[in-house]
Amino acid sequence: PSVEPFVVETGHGKRSAFLDLRQPDQRDQLHDLARMADIFIDGYRNSSL
Repeated sequence: PSVEPFVVETGHGKRSAFLDLRQPDQRDQLHDLARMADIFIDGYRNSSL
């Protein structure tokens, strides 16, 4: 996929993950990533995770 220039400029050093949270193993992976994170930002409305 193409990456927008803005994302290239502002996303340096950031990591992201695309997970299907309906899958138990991927939900566990999200919990592991959040445990290690200094900051966690999501695009979901409150209480949806």
